Amino acid sequence: MDKSVYKKILLICTFFYASLCFAEDENFYTAFKSGASYGQNTGLVSYDNNVGEGGAATLQNSDLSSSLTSGISVGIYFTNNLRGDFSLEYKNNQKLSTTDSPTPAFDYTGGFSSVSSFLTGFYDFDSVDIIDRSITPFVLGGIGYAINETGKIKILEIGAAEADAVFMDSDFEENIAWKVGAGASVNITNNLIFDMQYEFVDLGSLKAGDFFRAGEMIGTMEIPMKFDYRTHDFNVGLRYSF
Repeated sequence: MDKSVYKKILLICTFFYASLCFAEDENFYTAFKSGASYGQNTGLVSYDNNVGEGGAATLQNSDLSSSLTSGISVGIYFTNNLRGDFSLEYKNNQKLSTTDSPTPAFDYTGGFSSVSSFLTGFYDFDSVDIIDRSITPFVLGGIGYAINETGKIKILEIGAAEADAVFMDSDFEENIAWKVGAGASVNITNNLIFDMQYEFVDLGSLKAGDFFRAGEMIGTMEIPMKFDYRTHDFNVGLRYSF
């Protein structure tokens, strides 16, 4: 990954740490969440490796696998029903897999990851009692910034030897991101809350590198691969109120 990306990730982490230092107040909370992220269909993906006839291709219905997602956040209660937080989130090794292309005898595989930060608002509805438990439903919406990295993408004819594979170089994209979702929370103690939530997350796009490699040959992509990066996330977590 480029050094400038590491610097931006460090800046995001520093801002998060500074926010955490202000959480020593009764109106503040910290939270941790983790769960499964299911990639949405990437849509049409066109590319051209500019090597004679057949260099251009269009992938359709490319699938992204499930992966782990996690996040930490610091937030504040504005009212009994309205709260907001700043979060740092990570998705690791979301796999691309498709054979749906003009030449379906070829298989495309690769991995994606993302580091993102969000400002998210929550509206907590009135609690309801279910089986002697007080459950609070909520909705959420957020906007943020994502650094998405594409690993090397391997293109291999089905049945061919690994030595015949073509590799698209890795690259990263920086995007404005957004999410919406809903969930419910259960009080474990007066200060500790268990959260369950679903989020639809749009992380913008991912882009493969400008070069491809086939054996000892290195070529320039006329049109690099570029993918939409959207996920359906199911998380559970803990929230601690000060």
